[in-house]
Amino acid sequence: ERKLLPTAYLPIVMDAHNQLQQLERYLEMMMERRVEGLITVPNWLLFDIALLEDIDDRQIPTVVVGRDLESPTINSVLVDNEAGGYAAMEHLYQLGHREIAFLRGPRRMADSRMRWKGIRRLAKDAGLKLNPLLIRDLPGTAESGSVFDGGLRLTSELIQSGEKLPAILAFDDLTAFGAIRVLSEAGRSVPESCSVIGFDDIPSAALTTPGLTTIRQPMAEMGEYAAGYILKHLEQRAEDGVQPYGDTHMIAPELVARGSTAPIAKRRRGKE
Repeated sequence: ERKLLPTAYLPIVMDAHNQLQQLERYLEMMMERRVEGLITVPNWLLFDIALLEDIDDRQIPTVVVGRDLESPTINSVLVDNEAGGYAAMEHLYQLGHREIAFLRGPRRMADSRMRWKGIRRLAKDAGLKLNPLLIRDLPGTAESGSVFDGGLRLTSELIQSGEKLPAILAFDDLTAFGAIRVLSEAGRSVPESCSVIGFDDIPSAALTTPGLTTIRQPMAEMGEYAAGYILKHLEQRAEDGVQPYGDTHMIAPELVARGSTAPIAKRRRGKE
């Protein structure tokens, strides 16, 4: 007997507020309510694929946004972080920057590793040697504070080191905001004294002065893909009994150039 797909679905939206126990309770609630599909945007520090074991056992179509779980039954959609790191580095390089400081993400985080891979690939292609004294890492624990605070602390360390600091490539926009705050307090204007680039393109990136140059994550497109996968799978399952499958869908990021980066020549003229 052929099963018919319901004409409408009732979405359930839950926010665990980065609380592991709350996330576990929400997953239990969804299982009790017999949800037919799941889209999750995980916190990298708290999320574990083991949390989805019950969902996996029940063959519920699931999409994880922003993290590749490499699961045979759970679908993932994420931005191409390596391409994003490459684009950010290429932007600064094309502006004439050669001495570039890096505020990298936590080493445990896959996004950080892939962005760094892209940065190193551009450096290799351009024959550019990276200065290890200009590389700093954000801490990787939930108790270490926000990435904004990390940007404050790491940029302060760079300034105190006495190394040249004409450009900063930050792990994300909040880290970049922290860097800009410290530069401003040190009397160094952006971008005249130091160019700064972030990653994500959060809404406030376009509202600051100067606007933040950043790598945009196509969140709307990622969300559309996730919802499309769930609906398509439910339709296929209703018609043909198709079971969930694991796949990774990669979406290209986009460079958004604003006022926080400038050519090195312009920076020098600003100091004269």
